[in-house]
Amino acid sequence: TLFALIGVTTIGAIWGSTIAYAGLLKVVGISALPWILGAAAVLSIVGAAVYSAFAPVLSNGRLMVAIYVIGIVGLLLGLVLLHQGSLLAYPVLYLLYVAWLPVYNPHLVTFITGFTDSQAAKRVVPVVLAGMRVGLIVAGLTMVVLNRWLSPEGIIVIWLLSYVASIGLVLAAPHFAANNPEVARTARSGARVGYVASLREGADYTRQSRYLRWVMAAGFVLLMLLALIEYRSSQLLLGVFPTQADLSSYLGLLGALGNLVALPLLLFGLSRIIARFGLGATSLIYPVINLVTAGWLFAVPGAASASAAYLDRSAFRAAFQFPVEGLLFNAVPLGMRARARALSVGLVGPMGAFGGSLLLLLPLAAQSEWFVGGLVLVLSVVYLAISLVVRREYSDAVVRMLREEDYSSMLHQDASPVMV
Repeated sequence: TLFALIGVTTIGAIWGSTIAYAGLLKVVGISALPWILGAAAVLSIVGAAVYSAFAPVLSNGRLMVAIYVIGIVGLLLGLVLLHQGSLLAYPVLYLLYVAWLPVYNPHLVTFITGFTDSQAAKRVVPVVLAGMRVGLIVAGLTMVVLNRWLSPEGIIVIWLLSYVASIGLVLAAPHFAANNPEVARTARSGARVGYVASLREGADYTRQSRYLRWVMAAGFVLLMLLALIEYRSSQLLLGVFPTQADLSSYLGLLGALGNLVALPLLLFGLSRIIARFGLGATSLIYPVINLVTAGWLFAVPGAASASAAYLDRSAFRAAFQFPVEGLLFNAVPLGMRARARALSVGLVGPMGAFGGSLLLLLPLAAQSEWFVGGLVLVLSVVYLAISLVVRREYSDAVVRMLREEDYSSMLHQDASPVMV
């Protein structure tokens, strides 16, 4: 059921968001993209605050349904604007989707782990999340067929219906779970900590931790860089594909091919690379890929380099950056880990994306085709340099964490039964 839930949501969302993104670029124009990226960054901060307010008081299932309902309301608004022929339709659809994802993705993992204990979650979560990759592949490969059969409005309707079906799967999931009592628990256990208080505590600890300061700097620069990469790659692809359907079909196919590579890496390759070379060395894979892509985009701007840039910020990031970033926070003491993560995802990252959108609003971004490409290259070098520092600091941070962590409470816990 959980695998189906993720697959249905992903297929519908990729179909709809791809046609909305292509419509934004083709109907409204590339000049609107910086404003969308900046507004999405602000909305994601607001969304994280609202989520943190309701997470302690609603069960995982109810909160998951509420997130889908908010998505449905946004899609209904977009459909109304499309029916009226408004130029705001595609910008609104894409904006609300980009702002919705930072709330949906973390809670999806929370919802899944609510059906298992912590040990089983390590086995179950990667397999279930593979449904997202499968959904991305299926949606991308079928995008061209969908464009032939349906209008953009029809594809948005299917997007909406996929969320409705997903609500049904969320409600049905407890009936198929072996561990039903876990479903009723809230997304946050223990004492309730407000969003602002959580960010403040995370910021206070980050100021004291050299390692975390560099991790936050890497996240800030990366999100700024990704905003510029999205703009430059979209700018180049716009000149190659004449229609909204052509552009969306190509982006869908490109995403499917990228995820065909990313899926086996996520399931089998990354864990072996980490085991062989260590987390520090593995954390440099994505920054190096990023730098190579940025150099190609700057030196030979065209459809090929733009396609590589699209894969860099989507499939390659999912395969190499997302999992490693999460593991890097394991070098933070357990009591501060969630707060540091909240600071990174809820504030520092969106601020980086907002900064990238401000750079794109500079007059030179529209006047010179080399300006954005040059910024991408420079920021890629900076991101790699910061990643090298993070790698160097990681080992020391693990040692400090082990010294700071208080394990004395474990002496008072009952021993777990061990089979010998």
